[in-house]
Amino acid sequence: MKLFIAEKPSMATAIAEVIGINKRSDGCIECKNNITVTWCFGHLLSQAMPGEYLGYKRGEKDKWSMEPLPVIPQKWIVFPKDASSGKQLKIIKDLIGKTSEIINAGDPDREGQLLVDEILEYVKYKGKTERLWLQSLDKENIEKALKNVRDNKKYYPFMVSALSRQRADWLVGLNLTRAYTVKSGRLITVGRVQTPTLNLVVERDLAIENFIPKDYFVVWADIDHKNGRFKATLKPDLLEKGIDEENRLIDANITEIISQAVKNKTGKITGVKNEKKSQDPPMPFMLSSLQKFASSAWNWSAKKTLDTLQALYEKKLTSYPRTDCPYLPEEEFVNAGQLVNKLKTILPAGSNLVNLNIKHKCWNTKKITAHTGIVPTKDTTAYGSLNTDEKKLYEQIILSFYLVFAPAYEYVAMSVKLNISNYIFTASGTQVLKQGFKALAVKEEKDGEDAQENSLPPMAEGDAVKSSDAGVDAKKTTPPSRFTDGTLIDAMSHIYKYITDEESKKILKETDGIGTEATRANIIEELVKREFLERKGKQIISTAQGKEIIGYLPASIKDPVLTAKWESYLSEIAAGTGNIETFLKNQADFIRIEIEKIKGLTISVSKSDNYKPKSGGFKPSSKSKSGPACPSCKANLVILKTKNGKPYFRCFECKSCFWPDKNNKPGIKWSV
Repeated sequence: MKLFIAEKPSMATAIAEVIGINKRSDGCIECKNNITVTWCFGHLLSQAMPGEYLGYKRGEKDKWSMEPLPVIPQKWIVFPKDASSGKQLKIIKDLIGKTSEIINAGDPDREGQLLVDEILEYVKYKGKTERLWLQSLDKENIEKALKNVRDNKKYYPFMVSALSRQRADWLVGLNLTRAYTVKSGRLITVGRVQTPTLNLVVERDLAIENFIPKDYFVVWADIDHKNGRFKATLKPDLLEKGIDEENRLIDANITEIISQAVKNKTGKITGVKNEKKSQDPPMPFMLSSLQKFASSAWNWSAKKTLDTLQALYEKKLTSYPRTDCPYLPEEEFVNAGQLVNKLKTILPAGSNLVNLNIKHKCWNTKKITAHTGIVPTKDTTAYGSLNTDEKKLYEQIILSFYLVFAPAYEYVAMSVKLNISNYIFTASGTQVLKQGFKALAVKEEKDGEDAQENSLPPMAEGDAVKSSDAGVDAKKTTPPSRFTDGTLIDAMSHIYKYITDEESKKILKETDGIGTEATRANIIEELVKREFLERKGKQIISTAQGKEIIGYLPASIKDPVLTAKWESYLSEIAAGTGNIETFLKNQADFIRIEIEKIKGLTISVSKSDNYKPKSGGFKPSSKSKSGPACPSCKANLVILKTKNGKPYFRCFECKSCFWPDKNNKPGIKWSV
């Protein structure tokens, strides 16, 4: 028997349908040609907690203290995550005992590789294993992948990289969380990627809150030329006084003198520069660019975009979602016309710009890593079943694919200098020659102000001009923008933009940033769930609790440079040039140093009673009183009320909540 182990039931069903289904059984599908397809539900195995390495039984509550830290496992322990995982693991183990060959059909990434490989190691399977690498779940791509299965050993570095990441997160997160919790007297979570991400937001928020606006002035003039009128502004850096270190005009008296000196005066053009330029259509989406787009266009969270995209993938409409690569295989270019013709029946709008003779730079097989860019598949069967959000995202992905075949945007970049009353004014703008793909593309959000595209009339050096009017605009400098889901994902992806050290910036520009395409959305959601971050409209803002945590954590823990360098080494492991032993030794050494530092600290933080939970829609009343001991952790419960006035018990240590029973004791447990 040949056994396929898929990442999830939907993938298993898609594979089985192509192979040919004979019978569905408990936890598997029996197919033609003596093939069986089974599945996982994501990771079926979980890492043991530190207590188990310290001699406590699994599930037994261990006492947290500084003495045994750091916990550095010599032999890592894994076990089934829960009862349903244990049941499915037994089914898989029984099937493995009957098979002569296994095909790893995890998602086409590092985590998908580990997800299946760790099961094979757990059951001590040593037989033949191959790898099915599926970029999408439509019939055509599955058939192609089934003809191209490879030796699973080829992907061994992917598994090792994912395992390295998992163990590093355990070492950093659990050791430092325990250490800071013991020292502070309340639960403080620390994460290898979570904490530097929180630090990004806190630093941005503090820059905004501490920003002191500065007044400055802009002198403008309406210029009449024989070919038309345009607006020009004074070039202040040529002045001898009245400007600051950034060449902004700050002396109101001088600006008024200049505006009066040039009003209704003649002058001439002293310089003209016309440069013909073109801009190619954007690359196909990868996950981070799609998350940034959806945040800007529709105010979607990063997680909502990923979840919606995952649904489209499982409905066989789009390629694999968690991709960090925008390129497409060159060999698919010749078949692109068939796909476009199919998509036109779904979305005719925009297809008029498609020119199949245009070969975009995205068609480059050599630049494809584990995945391709996000594109539609030929299987449009499920289109009619899409909900509003799924349809919106799917159609945007179709439009993105149309853009690959759209003509370039062509324009003339124009800049002009003019002299009026011995003052130099400048103007710049564009003259559109061909709208090209911009007739279809939607403008994306940018982290900062967009440059305006002004139209300028044709001009030549020496032409006469006249200032028909002039004036002064009073302005203030503005702080940086708050993060949104889209710009925070972008910041995590391009962390080098937020680094001041030039040497580190150069290194990090070539690496992966912090987190991965697959994990960044969940990291943001976890920070929101823990109430370190909160959303206000589009904005993501750090809470007082988030600022407090970052305030007393050392740079070594919250520094994104260190985390990004770790991510870079994980990429080296995936490429086969790094090794897990070196990486984990470095993590262990780092943890030992940090724990020694923490043991010498005295940490003072806000009392947990001041912590107001916002999750789950429950709002405690302003009046609360102490209650009995928490059944879970023995800390004192606090009696609160929901917004509807219903009383409940809340534990601020383990975050458990209990409805009162008939004796007014903690009864049914729930969590926020």
